[in-house]
Amino acid sequence: MGTNGGRRWLWRRCRRSGRRVPQADGRAQEKDGMRNTTRLLDILDRTESGPIIDEAQWDMQIVPMEMARLQAEFGTSLSQLGDTIIPDDDALADRVFEAGLAMAERLGVYCVSTSRHIRFTRQEILDALDAAPTEVTIGEGLDRHTERKRRVEDPAFMTMKG
Repeated sequence: MGTNGGRRWLWRRCRRSGRRVPQADGRAQEKDGMRNTTRLLDILDRTESGPIIDEAQWDMQIVPMEMARLQAEFGTSLSQLGDTIIPDDDALADRVFEAGLAMAERLGVYCVSTSRHIRFTRQEILDALDAAPTEVTIGEGLDRHTERKRRVEDPAFMTMKG
C-alpha cells in the first residue's frame, strides 16, 4: 500500500472510529482523530528516515549504557528494594518514573523492521501518556484478559501475567 493509499485507509479508519463530532452547521469536526492520524503518519515517516543502527549495537551497547547512566543519575537500583515485592516509597516511585521518562526521551525506540532509531520529544511522550486508554483487552476466548490502569495505592488488584 503506497503512502497515499495508506493515508486514505487511515482517514477512513479514523472516520469509522466514531471520533467525529457534529457541529451546529451540520458539518462534522474531528475529535482527536485527525491529530492521532497525523501523529501516526509522522511516526511511520520516522521509521523510514531515522538513523540506521545495528540491532546488536542497540541491544548490547546503547541501551545498557544509558540504563547505567540513568541509574546513577536518578539513584534507582533493584538492590534498593531488597525483598520488597511492591515498594511503597513515593520518592523512589517518582525517581523511577522520571528515569523512565528520561530514558524514553534520550533513547526513543528501535524499529526492528527498518533498523532505524526513532526519537520522541518529552512533550510527545507525555501527550501519548495522556492519550493512552485506561484499559485494553488482549487475547480472545478463554485467553481474553482486560488490563486496567492503576493509580498509586489503588485498591484494585494488580495483574501479573507471565
